[in-house]
Amino acid sequence: MSPPLHLNADLVSRFLGWCRSQPDPGCERQLRALDLHLDWWMFALTDRDRAKLQTADLLAQLEGADDREKRVKAIDLLYEFLRAEGLVEATVDPTAGVVVAAAPPV
Repeated sequence: MSPPLHLNADLVSRFLGWCRSQPDPGCERQLRALDLHLDWWMFALTDRDRAKLQTADLLAQLEGADDREKRVKAIDLLYEFLRAEGLVEATVDPTAGVVVAAAPPV
């Protein structure tokens, strides 16, 4: 059994470093926005194991949230990183093509 995977400052820092290493890392401004949206997710999902989250858990947090599309993009990119690093299996990824499609336009 693997230890719980919590979204914390260390994981966000590793994620942002990974984003910068990608072929099209985006500008620093976009990365700062990602960081802010991940701070929101850190608060929204305090003490929740990322490897055990369901799509419904994420959607519940997005109810009434501002910048919903940007928050969805941030969590989707985070899970892309978690999959790439082998920290989450694709079979337990709650964002696997579902959250983005389920997010209604604001």
